[in-house]
Amino acid sequence: MSPPPEGGFAGGASGDRLVVERLARMVSLMDRLASLPRNEAGFEAVQGARDLFRCTLSFLYLEDPPRIECVSGAGLPDADAPLSVWMRKLVRTVEPHEEAQAFDRADLPPPMQDSWPASWPDYGLCAPLRMPGGRVGTWVVMGETPWSRADATALGSMAHVLARVLITPDTPRPSVWRRLDRWKWWAVVACALFLLLPVRSFVVAPAEVVPVVPMPVRAPIAGTVANMAVAPNMAVHAGDVVTRFDRAVLQSERDAASHELEVARTRYSEALQGGMDDAKVRSEIGPLQARVGEQEAELRRRQWMLDHADVRSPGDGVVIYDDPADWMGRPVEKGEKLALLAQPESTRIAIHVPAAEMIALADDAPVQFFDDLRPDRPHRGHLVFRGYFPETSAQGVASVLLRADLDGAAIRLGTKGEARILGGRRPLVLWLLHRPIFWLRPWLGL
Repeated sequence: MSPPPEGGFAGGASGDRLVVERLARMVSLMDRLASLPRNEAGFEAVQGARDLFRCTLSFLYLEDPPRIECVSGAGLPDADAPLSVWMRKLVRTVEPHEEAQAFDRADLPPPMQDSWPASWPDYGLCAPLRMPGGRVGTWVVMGETPWSRADATALGSMAHVLARVLITPDTPRPSVWRRLDRWKWWAVVACALFLLLPVRSFVVAPAEVVPVVPMPVRAPIAGTVANMAVAPNMAVHAGDVVTRFDRAVLQSERDAASHELEVARTRYSEALQGGMDDAKVRSEIGPLQARVGEQEAELRRRQWMLDHADVRSPGDGVVIYDDPADWMGRPVEKGEKLALLAQPESTRIAIHVPAAEMIALADDAPVQFFDDLRPDRPHRGHLVFRGYFPETSAQGVASVLLRADLDGAAIRLGTKGEARILGGRRPLVLWLLHRPIFWLRPWLGL
């Protein structure tokens, strides 16, 4: 091998300023190599050498096992590829002993010259990766011009740094917990304590103001409803007509009873007159007299039904019922509920809690009612009734009916809103996870 010529870095750079800049880049590259792990240092070395020495090609050969570790500017060839085999043979041919040394194509044996890749430059520089325990590899750079002694010194220095990196085990990265500072530990402890804080469980469900003691308005007779005399939620006084029955049917039934009474009376009168001379006729007087009494009672009953065709309010309040059109022409039985009579304002609410969201509640659990008209002013109260069996709500959801009395002023009937019922205390983490636990419980067999 011919010794490298004297001079600066490859490329014939002149001037102290350029030399200083290249020295600075070399020092920076050495610092980067010293700070990188083994699996990254080799690639950084060949890429950095290509920029620092203005070389065409740079590759790294490592021992144990013999292999080409990385190549600059190209993918790593397969270990059994002809190029990879030739590169390993080249390293063994120009293998340096103690210091970096230059070589060129003409220095190689004829078989190596003949197989020289056409795209490779003719001048090379190789530096051993040596440590006290022996050589661990070789660093090779290829260029278009002969290499100088300064280039060999620079590559040798960097090769020494790279060798130390390659034989030094990577320091395991500290775990997340070890990298936490003391204040972060305190933050973790604080979060854990916060999640263990006892909080009040609660459930939110739709609610509506309902009467406290509603008075039902029932049908006094069996018949057909003609119409509702008052509109829904209309205020009435005691004695006001609420519902009217169809009078035509009742009147015809009353007239028929009156006619039957006249017939019975006529037959009874004829029996009295003919019974003086005929014993058989005289024996019919008793049954005919009883028939007259029956028809008189039937007429009184029919007259009473006609007199009560107008159903009147039993007291003062508002009439609560559904659409008036649903009642027109509707047949009803005696005692059937037609409407409810209640005070226009109430302190009781009905709450429909979905059965899937029900929680453990005390019999007098606190309640907050947020009506839709003034949601910023909640009304406070407590439970007074709790249903035990789910019922289908107006929304078609299986719900448990709860009733609560509110403190303070009464609210208009029918006012809707949301009710918040407070349950017992439990750790915050359990309250946050109660829904996921509810859905996972069937799968986990809990």
